[in-house]
Amino acid sequence: MTNTLSTRRLYKARLTLRATSVAGPCRSDPG
Repeated sequence: MTNTLSTRRLYKARLTLRATSVAGPCRSDPG
């Protein structure tokens, strides 16, 4: 059960990280 929870947490974190990675550079990069 703990393993499943950890996996789900990691998956959610990866999704958030990916979304931030995709939308981050365009906004933070001035040029």
